[in-house]
Amino acid sequence: MNSSLNQGRESTMPVYRISIEELRMDMHECPGAFVSCIDPRFLSADYKFARHSLWPGQDFDHIKLPGAGINFLKNPNRDMLIAVIRDVCMKLHHIKDLAVVNHWDCGAYGYSRNFASAEAEEKRHVTDLAIVHAILQKEFPELKIIVGYSKLMPHGLEYHLLQDIDLEKVA
Repeated sequence: MNSSLNQGRESTMPVYRISIEELRMDMHECPGAFVSCIDPRFLSADYKFARHSLWPGQDFDHIKLPGAGINFLKNPNRDMLIAVIRDVCMKLHHIKDLAVVNHWDCGAYGYSRNFASAEAEEKRHVTDLAIVHAILQKEFPELKIIVGYSKLMPHGLEYHLLQDIDLEKVA
């Protein structure tokens, strides 16, 4: 059975190839894990943000789930997510940081139209992320926990980290 992708080619011919040097097979550790939404609109922007601002020039574990931080609040698979972070990201990849970044207009939150105003949407993300921060700090006291959100502005996408506010007062 030949797929349309391989029609007219030998079945062993690769569709795409990456060199061994690009794979960095000797590197099995990374500085952090980045939890962001699965929304494809933000895929490359999230990766660029993490690689530029959080861990400059370094690779990282990228966990993509619908709603990003909301998964730590009400997801029935929360225990599995915690286990992946502990068993893979921490024990195998030796991360030191865990970042959780939500985004504006997220389907898991009912999109921006679900909020009365931009301020209400921002307040919800900040409140939820403050709770997520507290949960993760308790679950992983040895990690630096970073929370934030991205927001669409007239000039483009902006990322805001919540390190400058008192997260305990918000939660």
